[in-house]
Amino acid sequence: MSKYKQGDLVWLNYPYSDDFSQSKRRPAIIISNDISNSLDDDYLLCPITSILRNDVFSFRLEKEFLSRPLPKVSEVRCNKIVTVRESLIIAKFASLSHSEIMKLIEVVKKTIS
Repeated sequence: MSKYKQGDLVWLNYPYSDDFSQSKRRPAIIISNDISNSLDDDYLLCPITSILRNDVFSFRLEKEFLSRPLPKVSEVRCNKIVTVRESLIIAKFASLSHSEIMKLIEVVKKTIS
C-alpha cells in the first residue's frame, strides 16, 4: 500500500544541481493515480510555486479546495512533471479536493496532447 495519494501536497527533496548532488526542500503535488502509486515506490509529481505565471500550463491552488491553506497564493506547474522515489518525499502537508484534482489532471493532459 502506498503512503501517499493523488492530490497530496508534499514536501520534497528536489534535486537542483546538474549532478543531483544538491537538493532543496520544495512543495509538490502528487498527480499519479492510486493504482500507479501502489505498484512501486515512485510517484509522478508537479512542482508548486508562488511565482504566478497564469499561463495555459498553470493550475491555481485555491484555498477553499485545500485541506490546509498555503502561506502564499500558489500554482502547480503542470508542464514540469517529475518521477520521484518515495524516499525523497519528506512529508504530506495538505491535500486537494477530489473535484479539483480532476481539473488539475485536465491541465496536465494539455502538456501531452
